[in-house]
Amino acid sequence: MKSISAQRSIDLDTERTASAAPCIAGDRPDDWNDAQAGGFDLLERAQALSSGDGGTFSLLPTKGLRTCCRCFAVGDDGEPAGVQFWHRVDDRGRSRSALSGLMRCGSMLCPVDGSARRRRASEVLKAACLRWMQSGGRLAFVTATVRHGREDSAEAVHLWLRAGWAELGRSRQVKNRVHGFWRAMEWNYGRNGHHGHYHAIAFLKPHIEGLGPARPAVNVQELTRNMFDMWSRGVEAAGGKRPSRACFHVSEVSNADALATYCTKMAINAAGALAAEAARADEKVARGSSRSVMQVLADATAALTKARCPDAQIDAVERRRLWRQGIADARIFHEVVAATRNLKWIIAPRAAELRTLFGAVQEDLDVSCSTATEGMIARGWTLVGGMGPELFSLVRAKHGLATMVRAVAAARDAGDASLALLALIDAVGVNGPPYRPVPPTSSVTS
Repeated sequence: MKSISAQRSIDLDTERTASAAPCIAGDRPDDWNDAQAGGFDLLERAQALSSGDGGTFSLLPTKGLRTCCRCFAVGDDGEPAGVQFWHRVDDRGRSRSALSGLMRCGSMLCPVDGSARRRRASEVLKAACLRWMQSGGRLAFVTATVRHGREDSAEAVHLWLRAGWAELGRSRQVKNRVHGFWRAMEWNYGRNGHHGHYHAIAFLKPHIEGLGPARPAVNVQELTRNMFDMWSRGVEAAGGKRPSRACFHVSEVSNADALATYCTKMAINAAGALAAEAARADEKVARGSSRSVMQVLADATAALTKARCPDAQIDAVERRRLWRQGIADARIFHEVVAATRNLKWIIAPRAAELRTLFGAVQEDLDVSCSTATEGMIARGWTLVGGMGPELFSLVRAKHGLATMVRAVAAARDAGDASLALLALIDAVGVNGPPYRPVPPTSSVTS
């Protein structure tokens, strides 16, 4: 089995790969395409400030992040190496672009791949919530945080979060009222230091189970008290400060109005808003002076890039200030990566009934095909061209991956998208049409 940093990308597209840059993709085509390109741009600029030789400063601390979205040098199993560009017009008339044939890191802290995984999780969660509510089920939105200060490390905050949730999950009172939880972790950094917290969807039981006759209707206020008591007990046992009541919030989901404070621009209805708030942490702009992890990475990248640019019209004092600012933000990002490495940011429910529900939703959303190319075509994508490793490297060095993605996404149809690729190649001075790959004969690991 290939390492995660050497897996081929099937569909880094605007539907599953909205940018993790500090902006929210809206409903207009330009918003979606700019957001997608922004994720690639942030990753490329951060990679330019990273080195894997161990002798110089590296903004991206892991090999997976440093090599994500690079082209494979050699194809596998007879499949030609290279990057394929795809184009599609969705049912709302919006142009989309997609790439395949790139390495993927699989990290939730990647501006491209992490956002793709969250987007996919949001799609599955939204569909599952809709089915649950349509069948008469009840849902509750849970936000759980801990008290923290600038002196608390990311590792300590994450330890308190895990301990609090583990204690909550062991509670018999909670188990009698909740089928299971879908949970996602979000991480910000502000004037009070690291602010890690959980967003969770509680799938409520129709009645309270336990000793004696079942009591009707789970009372959300009573459930909140039980959950908060267990959460506080777990956090304190792990060495954290006792959370305040404001650190824990539970609200039942009944309609769109009940989710007003949780809605994002991606929201369509109650279940859609719930899924967007819980799963799409990469698109959220943190409140006040607090910054999301992607905002911290973007700020570090911007400061270090300007500080290292010899053409920047700044004096030595300002250059040193930018460098110190960038290094400080980079250390924050490194600390979060180290504290959360090899841990799941998104956890699906484990209860048998909910596993069946999520499995059915996943099966409906997936397209069963023997190859990645067939899967893309089955989802309505058109292959507009491709580039071999050498040509791709030349064009990418000239224009940047974000420009290439935006050019294809801005095309009205597949023909215009192919011409856009040719224009980018012509600007590099390379003759000949884009490399068109032979359809692969084996499935591709996603």
